[in-house]
Amino acid sequence: MTPLIPAWTRRHTALAVAAALVAGCAAVATTEPWPAALIVALAAALAFAGALAFDPFVGAVIGLAAAAGSIAVKRQLGLWTGDAFTASVVETGALLLIGIVAGIAGASLRVAQRAPGAPGPTGDAAVGSLGLLDLDLGMLRLEEEVERAALHKRPLAVLRLSLDVHGHEGWGSAQRLAVERAVARLLENLLRPTDVPFVLDADELAAVLPETTSDEAWGIVVPILDAITRASFVAGPAGGRHQVGEYADTRFGLAFFGEHGTTAQELLDAATSAVRIPDADRTGLSAPPAHEPRPE
Repeated sequence: MTPLIPAWTRRHTALAVAAALVAGCAAVATTEPWPAALIVALAAALAFAGALAFDPFVGAVIGLAAAAGSIAVKRQLGLWTGDAFTASVVETGALLLIGIVAGIAGASLRVAQRAPGAPGPTGDAAVGSLGLLDLDLGMLRLEEEVERAALHKRPLAVLRLSLDVHGHEGWGSAQRLAVERAVARLLENLLRPTDVPFVLDADELAAVLPETTSDEAWGIVVPILDAITRASFVAGPAGGRHQVGEYADTRFGLAFFGEHGTTAQELLDAATSAVRIPDADRTGLSAPPAHEPRPE
């Protein structure tokens, strides 16, 4: 597998641009007398720090307020002169941009730092699993990988897998959850360390496959499908051990960045569950997905 591109995404870009604007604003301020330069540098730092706590709109207001405050202080100290007008215009524009860009970075950081234990979908199939992300965090990671694939022209695949648990008479939610957990844990164990499995719904899972071409994706999916048909679960305290393939039908779909979509939602929509894994066919490939030819 090709090594991953470093995790440089929109929030990192926003932070870098905001820091560069702060430095640029301070550099412009050095054309003024040192007290004025110090005032502008402090205004830039305060605008950056303050806007990080809000969204871009509030960040813009904070940037304008910082610019107005710096001008008011300079006027109060007698440092506001005609010679400094051009520098002040540039500084005002820079402070406005600092607020907006820092707001973008702050909003992204707050989303990324949400606790993995945050409430997820009802009946989450990842309960008790090894590390499936919930829907919100999974979509965030998918969006990051889409950005990275677009920026660096790298391959990206998305796997979508759904379960139709039919069970038998007398089964309840505990037995259904046992099947879903078994498949969730199996998916986590068989994916690569760089892949990102997450929950779409109680009976539907997905996985982000970074740096993955069509051939590589099939090399990942086929063993998973084969293992699902052989996997077993315990149906309750005295229910005995059963095979997943006897009590659930599994469907999967693959989608590839660029070929089937260029956004996270387009890729998920394209990766529709298209193939049933029949009990008699342990390869799981009785028919290929409608949008992806079966490899020779």
